[in-house]
Formats: sequence, structure tokens, C-alpha cells
Amino acid sequence: MVRAFDWQLADDLYAFSLLLSQKGVAHRLTEESGRQVLWVQPQHLAWVRALFADWQKGAVQPAAVSSAQQLPSQGQGILADWKRIPCTLLLLAACGMVAALTALGTNLEQVAWFSPRALFIRNEQVFLAPFSWSLSHGEYWRLVTPMFLHFGVFHLLFNMLWLLQLGHRLEIRYRGWVLPCLVLLTGVLSNLTQLIWSAPSTLFGGMSGVIYGLFGFCWQTERRWPAADRLPIGLYIFMLLWLAVGFTPLPAALGLGQMANGAHLGGGLAGLAAAWLYAGRSVARK
Repeated sequence: MVRAFDWQLADDLYAFSLLLSQKGVAHRLTEESGRQVLWVQPQHLAWVRALFADWQKGAVQPAAVSSAQQLPSQGQGILADWKRIPCTLLLLAACGMVAALTALGTNLEQVAWFSPRALFIRNEQVFLAPFSWSLSHGEYWRLVTPMFLHFGVFHLLFNMLWLLQLGHRLEIRYRGWVLPCLVLLTGVLSNLTQLIWSAPSTLFGGMSGVIYGLFGFCWQTERRWPAADRLPIGLYIFMLLWLAVGFTPLPAALGLGQMANGAHLGGGLAGLAAAWLYAGRSVARK
């Protein structure tokens, strides 16, 4: 979001905020240095400023509402926003169902449907086909489905908590098809990177490549359009450190297994690229 304007603290902007909400405009009101600051999405900036001028003149007013009605949630928590984050909730449900179906990655017969490489079980032995074999047999879904696979409770919970936080943030902020397209792009590119990165006999899965993509997108868009509710810099530092730790023996020593470093790196770069494309699109529309 970008700063639309700041206003004296003594004046109540509730009515104007209600007007924006009734028109479906995502926004936030914050207080900075004794002033009220209104934040909106970049594409709404000029329109909101013009609407504010009309509101001050009394030319437009919000529709009457009962005293029991409240403004749509502007930061009352994820639970209050659940109707506005369908994509995030669908992704969480899909990961949960796949985790149950595959018994958290231990039921290999079910894992075979979602694995990045075709998996065959013969005489209690597991064989992984080259990815080229999957492409030649039209199994293109394997570019996407590994992100729903998780191996163990910790793996699932860690990724789902990040997905809930970042998915909620991006879906509320940008709406429409931004989050679904971002998940698909970062999911495919992170899986492709890991396929190239890892040995042919390696089985991998998880939403972490997408999560790194969401972090990359947040980082670039918040640098370009400073927001009042931007992610703390400490989270970005943590994720960068976690990425670096993945290239060391520490995860294996802690019993965390081998990390999908290629997916993390590929997803993060894909998120940065998506932010660059989105910024270009926003500039072109002004």
C-alpha cells in the first residue's frame, strides 16, 4: 500500500473509511506523529484522493448503516478475515487432505500420485523414474503437486503457519488472481529448480518453495510501496539465514533431514521476478 494523505488527528475519518469500505476499496488508517495516515493500493491512489475532496465538500457520503454494523476487518486478525482469503484456505485444506491421504508421506502408494518423479513399487523396492519419463507420458501435474506433499508433522505445521500468515496478507492486500497466480508460478519454478538441483533418486515435496516465493514478493513490493503493516525486517533476515543454513550439515545433525535448497532458492527468485512484473504492470496502468 501507499500513503494517500495524512490528516489532523482531531477529525474523525470513520465516515470516509466507511465510504471506502462500501465501495470495496482496501485501505488502512494509522497514526504517525500525531497525524492520521490513510494507506491504499497504488492503483486506487488518484481516485481515493479525488473521492476525499468530494467527501469534504459533502458531495458524497456513505450509505446509512445500523449501529450494530462494523467496518470490514482492517487488521482484526486472520479469523475475522476468513471469508476474504478463499485461496489461502483452499491451499491449507489441500495440504491437509494430502497429508492425511499419504499419512504424512509414509504411504508411498499414495505419495506416487503427488511426487515430482513417477514412483513405482516392485517387490517392496521403490523406483523413481526420470522426470523426462513423466513429461513424455503427459504427467505435467507433477510440476505442481509436490508442493502439497509433506513429510512429518513438523514439516507440515511449519509450512502451514507461514502459508496462513503470508497468504492472508497478500490475498487481503491484492485480491483477485494475484495470490493464485503467484502460488502457481513459484510452485512450478521451485519444483523445477529442485528437480534440476537434486539427484535423480531424490524424493522431495513441501510448500516451502512457494513460501520463499511469497516472502520474495512481499519484500520487493514493500520496498517499492512502503506499507504501514509491512513485515518486520527480522523475518526476512530469519528466512535468509534459514536458506543459508540449508546448505550446511546442521539440518541433518538436528534430525531435520535434507532440505530442498533448490526449491527454496528457485521459489525466492521466482517471487522476486513476480514482484518486478507486478510493479511494471502497475506502472503501465497509471
